[in-house]
Formats: sequence, structure tokens, C-alpha cells
Amino acid sequence: MRAGLLVDNDSDYEYKVGKDKNWHEARKACNNWGGELASVTSERERTDVRAELNGKRAWIGGHDTSKENKWEWSDGANWEFSAWNRGEPNDWGKGEDCLEENFHGGWNDMRCNYKSNYICQRVKGASPPKKSVDFKVYNPAEEFRSYSSVWSGQAIGTGHARSMIDSAQAWSAQHNNANQWMMIDARKVISVDGLVLQSRKSHNQRVDRVKVAVSTDGENFTEVDGGREFATHCPQYKNRQSKVLFSSAVDARYVKIMVVTWDHHISMRAGLLTTSDTENEFMVGTDKNWNEANKACKRWGGDLASMPTKSDRKAVRAEL
Repeated sequence: MRAGLLVDNDSDYEYKVGKDKNWHEARKACNNWGGELASVTSERERTDVRAELNGKRAWIGGHDTSKENKWEWSDGANWEFSAWNRGEPNDWGKGEDCLEENFHGGWNDMRCNYKSNYICQRVKGASPPKKSVDFKVYNPAEEFRSYSSVWSGQAIGTGHARSMIDSAQAWSAQHNNANQWMMIDARKVISVDGLVLQSRKSHNQRVDRVKVAVSTDGENFTEVDGGREFATHCPQYKNRQSKVLFSSAVDARYVKIMVVTWDHHISMRAGLLTTSDTENEFMVGTDKNWNEANKACKRWGGDLASMPTKSDRKAVRAEL
């Protein structure tokens, strides 16, 4: 069978096979095609995948890079099926964290940097991205973040209420339940393409799955992608950033990240992925007291200027 595009008329997916890439490179190639590394959640799906591979060893989407022996699919599908060879997964020599199909006829865990064939899948009719997009990480200051609860009730910007990407800690909730959330204020309406996430620094606490809701006014929220649950893929004890992309960009000022599942304790750091200009716009007015000025800024769609950094103060003074 050719190593190209297969469309199974009875399947929801179409497939594409490539070669000579490690697991992470293979996943990126699948994303550029508009899909993901294949997730195999049933015997029927495995039959389709193996038919296209025609006996070749190949990467599929399974991995346990977030937590050893906690296998998950890169597209967020539920882990409900497996076809491990006898004695697998064994993490031989440590660091075998990615999944290959057709190793002696079954599944095998393998080092993710190994070059191999790979198989992508996408929903029939889906189109590949029109072009490769370089998203910017927008990481608003701590004062533009709010939470459902904070461990020990600590003030925003201190202790367990520091959720900026690469912060010295993380946001840690007071309670471990699915009612916990973090909200980021982008300070103006921007195009939000997704999230960038981290677990708590140097710790085993993290959030595994989230839903996202967005708003332009802070009052009326809409769930992203119809309430889809996003897998975070945040590794424990590491500072690595994990990106979560929405199916399409959404216009929002307020982004609420709602916890679905977690490991050990609800803790995370987060920023926004965007292609928008995140520099602030300014309007200067005259002859108003503070309350009047605040109302005027709200009518304009903003707030009175805040200056949490030296660069913010420099920009404000330049306008004045």
C-alpha cells in the first residue's frame, strides 16, 4: 500500500503516512497537515491504521511524557483501548515515553527522539492551515489575573497567587474540585488562538484537563469550541511550556480557564497565544475628576491607565 493519503469511506478520518521524524517532529508535521498523530481508541481504528502502515513500524499519538506510565493521546482522546506487546510498556533504559505501532505486531514504548515512520489522522474534509503561524505568548502581569480561590487566601501576586508563565511558583487553588478557575484579563479585546501552560514549578502539582470560556465584557461568557475539554500535556517537576490551540481564534478580553481534572493539587501557570498586537492604546482627556475619568475610559472600552512595569510608565508618560 502506498505511503500517502488513505480515505476509508466508512471511517470519520483520513490518514497520511510520513517517515524519518522523531515523535515531536512527526506531531508537528501532522499539525501542519491539519491533523494529529493517530489516536487509536478501538480495534476498528487500529485496523484502519495498520492497513495504511502495511507492516511498517510508526509513531502514533500515545505518550506518557507528562507522568510516567500515565498514557494519553496527543489529541486529547480518552485512553480506552490498548494493544501492547507482552511485557510492554517497560520504559527500557528509562525515557521510553512515546508510542509506536507495529513493533513485532503490537504496541511498544520507545524513546521520543528515535527517527521513524509516523501516521497522521484528521477529520474528513478538514483543511490544513493556510500557512504556518508564529503565535506570540502574551503573559499579562499578576494584577490582571483573578481566581476562584487561592491557597491560604494569599493576595494576588504573592505566594500561591502567581500564575504568570515562568513565575517562581504557580496559582494553587484552596480547594480541589471542578469549580476552580483562573481568569486572565488581556486589558483589551484581542484575537486569542490558544493557551500556553505550565505546571507548578519544581513540583508534582498540575492541571491535566481544562475548559475555556471567553468574554469581551467580563460578564457574558462563551465556552470555546462548544465546551471542549483540552488536555494540557504539562509535565510534572519541569518548567516546559505546553501549548493548547483552539480550533479557530476567538475575540476576547477575558479568558477563563476552568479546571476539569488535576494531579495531586490544582496548580498551574498560564498565558495566552495570540497574533494580535498586545501593546496598549491610550486616550488622553481633560477636566474630569477620578470617577468621571474612569467612566469616560469605560465608555471608550478601556480603563484608567495602570503602570505595573517601568515600560508601562514610560509609554504612559510619552502620551502625556
